[in-house]
Amino acid sequence: MTIRRDMIEAAGRAKALLGDSAEAVERFVRSRQQADGGFAGRGEAGDLYYTVFAVEILAALDAEMPVRRIAAYLDGFGDGQSLDLVHLASLARCRAALDEAAATQPDRKTVGAMAAMVERFRSADGAFSIKAGADAGDVYGCFMATGAMEDLGMGLAGAQAIVARLGALRRADGGYANDDRTAAGSTPATAAAVVLLHGLEAHATRGQDARETQGRDALATENRRGTRDKGRPTKYEIRNTEYVAMAAQWLLARRHVSGGFAAGPGLETLGMTDLLSTATAIHALATVGARLDDLREAALDYLDSLWRPMGGFCGCGADDVVDCEYTFYGLLAMGHLVQ
Repeated sequence: MTIRRDMIEAAGRAKALLGDSAEAVERFVRSRQQADGGFAGRGEAGDLYYTVFAVEILAALDAEMPVRRIAAYLDGFGDGQSLDLVHLASLARCRAALDEAAATQPDRKTVGAMAAMVERFRSADGAFSIKAGADAGDVYGCFMATGAMEDLGMGLAGAQAIVARLGALRRADGGYANDDRTAAGSTPATAAAVVLLHGLEAHATRGQDARETQGRDALATENRRGTRDKGRPTKYEIRNTEYVAMAAQWLLARRHVSGGFAAGPGLETLGMTDLLSTATAIHALATVGARLDDLREAALDYLDSLWRPMGGFCGCGADDVVDCEYTFYGLLAMGHLVQ
């Protein structure tokens, strides 16, 4: 399962708790669609970044998708040549969601061109960076590029380089910083690293199973021929279980008694929580199978404090603006808390 589909399915489980309020969420999202087919952020103009979250909310709610209007909006971006990595990944996510909604196959030429655009953000160390031409990758770049390649249906080359780069960004306390300039870990970066490492290890395990099946046949042939190279390795694995467990504990330490999670070390003691940190932490913890029973009730209370009757969520207690991004994150967190 891709990163995108995993998040949509989790957000979809929030319907069990939303009840009739699911209709309010759908109405709010539809109200943000603009004349050009895109969905607005905090202004009134269509925005590709916010369109992703609107599309994924509709998918999570199993609501009717205005495919033609959205597709017309996306066509204006072509194959993403003028886009930065965040918006390029947004374009890939949107098109993948529309293909699923319309049960259509992506255009192979466009997919190939977009994959080439993603490769422009490959850093010199073999990972990915938000900035093209960087010497070293960063967590967000790796996360965005990996998700984009998944949504394009393309294989991800250089997984080991990504894992190595994430290892370099791991801090002594178990958290992950986004880049070398940041001394301490952050909750969104740590959550992204956990999801990436978990997914890459699962991918490596599946690949290893296939290689071992092929390898057994090859070894049988080589044994018959007497040509087996006894020094050649037959297993390739990514082993990050210990580091993922440490990161999960780091994330749990960012929890405040209110039920929300803080963006970095020490902020939880000040009660400085936000929905992005809360949702990404809960999603990462759920992804690696952490038990959420002890935090469920308080976290649901926290989400309720950020809910607005118009059908969406605010980003934090000091924020009164409802938008599609935070509404998706609210559903994501809520979906993981369904019993």
